[in-house]
Amino acid sequence: MAPRSRQIMFQMGFVLAAAITVAVLVFLWKIDAASAVLFGDPRPLILNGVILLLFFFGIWSLIRGVKYYERQEAQISRFLARRAEGQPTTQVLADFDEPSLLRERHATIKELFEGGGPVDHGAMSAIMLAGESLHLSFPRFVNNVLILTGVFGTVSSLIFALVGATDVLQTAVPGSGMGLLLLGMNTALTTTATAIVCYFFFTYFFHRYTDLQTWVISRLERVALLYMVPDFAYETETVNHQTKL
Repeated sequence: MAPRSRQIMFQMGFVLAAAITVAVLVFLWKIDAASAVLFGDPRPLILNGVILLLFFFGIWSLIRGVKYYERQEAQISRFLARRAEGQPTTQVLADFDEPSLLRERHATIKELFEGGGPVDHGAMSAIMLAGESLHLSFPRFVNNVLILTGVFGTVSSLIFALVGATDVLQTAVPGSGMGLLLLGMNTALTTTATAIVCYFFFTYFFHRYTDLQTWVISRLERVALLYMVPDFAYETETVNHQTKL
């Protein structure tokens, strides 16, 4: 069975590729209308471009995060396999490259033990979760802001439309004012539609990413609790050592 991180990466890649393919096909199908809306005036292109740029920056951040947790998941699997072969924890962790959540957890437990303090697994878990939440900072920002960009585009476009309507009413004849009115209404619709579609797909990717983070952290906590904490807290030699301290 493929690792969870690779499954999620495949699902994200498939959905993203399908979405891009459908968007290209729709654009080619309605190329005249789409070209008139997007390329007739730079303002719709700029507003939709900002939304798409924010979307793809967020996707890039999520892919980096998935790659990070893919490396952590691979280290956890290697750790379990080599421990099952009878290798000691220190020897197994020595081969892991940074960043390694397992090495960091083992180093923290060892430091607490050597300092004579209690090995509080719950406190260490809370500290690690706080640190890992930093990986969600930018994706969460994009997820929260993306839908608002559609609202911003709608408001901006309605301003264009109102300006055009004012010109129409002032001149009482078709002219540049009517063109600006139509431009504003078209831009309002396109930016709102773009933001809603991007928000829909990004929310799916964001939740898949948080699912992966939860899965990896839960596996790490299980490994630390079963294979690391006992080395320092429950063995007879450990208890005797702490009693002497």
